This record gives sequence, structure tokens and C-alpha cells, in this order.
Amino acid sequence: MMTSAIINRRTLCQGLSGRFGAIFGMVGAIVMALSCYRLASVWLLVGLPALFFYQPTKARAFLVIVTFYATLNVEEYADIMHFFSMNPFLTFVLWIIHALLFCAVWMFFFKSRLGAQPAFWRSIIFSVCLALPPLGFFVWIQPIIASGALFPGFGWLGLALTLVLMGLISAFSLQPHSTGLRLWLIIFVTVVLLANIHSTPAPPPNHALAINTQIGKVPANVFLSIQDQQREANKVRNALDHGDHLIILPENMTSWLPGSQRLWQSIAHTAQNKNARVFIGRVHEDKGDTFDSGFEILGSPRDKFLAERIPMPLGEWKPCFIAGAFHAHIDDFGIYTWGNERIAYLICYEQMIPYPILVSFLKKPTLIVGGANQWFASKRSYLKQKISMRAFARLFNVPTLVATNW
Repeated sequence: MMTSAIINRRTLCQGLSGRFGAIFGMVGAIVMALSCYRLASVWLLVGLPALFFYQPTKARAFLVIVTFYATLNVEEYADIMHFFSMNPFLTFVLWIIHALLFCAVWMFFFKSRLGAQPAFWRSIIFSVCLALPPLGFFVWIQPIIASGALFPGFGWLGLALTLVLMGLISAFSLQPHSTGLRLWLIIFVTVVLLANIHSTPAPPPNHALAINTQIGKVPANVFLSIQDQQREANKVRNALDHGDHLIILPENMTSWLPGSQRLWQSIAHTAQNKNARVFIGRVHEDKGDTFDSGFEILGSPRDKFLAERIPMPLGEWKPCFIAGAFHAHIDDFGIYTWGNERIAYLICYEQMIPYPILVSFLKKPTLIVGGANQWFASKRSYLKQKISMRAFARLFNVPTLVATNW
């Protein structure tokens, strides 16, 4: 009778798993997507590869990952409609295509009925491939950003431990009765708890200021009125007079036309006399109708422009087109050295993907500065945009300074 009861219980569990497994997978994907709004909860993403590879069929795996990205991008529906002034139907189509493209990347790596050891290695290899080019240019909100919540201050070791933990969770989901896997997971959980208990946030930089603006939509997506720029220039001048030595303004802050250029050159002269630096976002137009977005450094003895390394693909960076496209500078480390400071700079889209952030950390920056122009987006949406930057800043214990235009 006992054997019969065990068989009946096993049959019942298999039936529930088959009937409700897709629902459980979708609920798990929704919870993980919602965790991306807060750094404290983004650790849940460490289980996303396990949830994906655990699915018994491609259809179930696709359902899980499309649920994750559809939930993750729910605010993007309104953002796309606002930015492109599109009608709701075309916006919905573009939003669905966006989610499906992300899903296609995941589905390429899927294989059903994996064993525990293959699932361990596939989770690690898959996560590394997501972060590296070419996929690393396109796929944002990746599982490895959980490293900042799990292993603060551990740096590259914390990133490696996160990858191993992903593999262990994937293996354990397929072989839950393994004593060895249980022991390893207990060790990892202990290390995570100790790391977070003893974690101390990086101190903010002294005499540094990020000036957020509420200018709204930049006229013609590039130009600002001279009145707006005069108002912001006065804020910068006041900050310099009060002793701030590093000031950050948002992306696309100035047009750098003759009138505005004279205005900011007076600020540059003041900053240079005070040995200060002002990072001001602007668009640089090259001959041939191509562009660079980046930071103009005011106060430097010589003109210095820090170009965005990875503009948003297709929207700005168009590898197959020339006219109207933004340049990519993927071979740049994104570091500006000033005295003892090594400043990593991240502009808009670069804050969303791990690749440019991790490349900058190869040079051991002491500070991360960022600029963004979010006139079209909700503040809730921007929480997800900068989650990668905040997570890796915590992983390497480096302070951040970010200026945003709304």
C-alpha cells in the first residue's frame, strides 16, 4: 500500500506540474521582471536561467521568457508612443516585436530535457554570451546584474560567483535531491548573507553635483532655447561659486551653436580658473549628416569631447546606414582621467546594458557619472534603465553621479 501511495502521489505531482507548470513559470517570470525596479530585489534574476531551462518544451520556455520581457517592457509601450508620436496599434506591434526579438535570443540557447550538469554549464555559457558582443549590444536587463545585489564589493570575483550560482540553481532545479548541490547552495547563501551584512556603500564624491533638469522635450530633439540654457548655466555658475569641483548635466543639454557656445565658454573659463570640471551633454554633428552624442568637458585646458560608445541600436546607431546615424565607439574604455580620479562615463543607453559598464571597470574607475534625456519616459521606466549601472557600481563599490532631464 505504501508503494502504491508513493506512486499515486508522484503521478499527482506530475499531473499538477503538467497542468499548472506553465502558469507557475509565467508567475515566476512576472515576479522576476518586477524585481528589476529595485536594486534590493534584483537578486531574483539569478534564478531566471533556471526557470527557463527547467521548462520541458520549447513552447513552455518561450511562454516563460516572453512573459518576462512583456512584463519588463510594459512601460515602454507608453514611452514608444510618446517618443515616436505613433498610434496605439502601431505602438503595440512595435512593443511586441521588441519582446519577441529578446525571446529569440533566449530560444536559440534552449534545449529540452537537460541533465543537471549540462544545465549548469549551459546557464553559465549562456549568461556570458548575453553579456558579450554582439548580443551584449542589444540585450538589456540581463541575469548577471544580480551580482550587485548578491556580492557587493566583490568585484570580478562576485561576477564569477554569480555565474556559478546561476549554474548551481539550474542544476538543482533538475536534480533537487542531490546532497552535493544542496551543500553548495547552502555555502553560497551563507556567503551572500555575510557579504550583504558587512557591505558598506561607497562614499559619495566630495564637492560633486549632478543637476537634474525638467526642460521636457528638447526642441527638434537637439536644440534648446537660449533662455533654458541661460537658466541652467546660472545653476552651474552658482555651484562653482559654492565650491563644487565636479558638475554633471544631462544628455543633449546644449546644441553648441554659436550663441550657446559663447555662453558655455564663459562657464568653461570660470571652471578652469577654479580647477573644476563640468560635464555637459551635447550632440556633435559631423560632416555627412552623422552624429556623436556625449559629454563636453568644460574647464579642461584643451577642448575635450567624450563620445557615447554604444548609442541605442537602430534608433540612433545604424550600422548599415550613414545619413542620420550616430557613431559607435566600441573600442573605447569610457574613462576620463582627472588628477587622481578615473571617471567612467555612461550616457543613456549605456546605463542599460552590462557590456560598456564592465569594459570601463577593466580600468578600475573611482567614480561613475551618467547623463540621460528622459523627457519621453516615465520615472518608473527609468528605474529599470539605470538598474545595471547601479548594480555594477555596488558590485565594485564605486559611487555614482547621474544627471537626468525630464
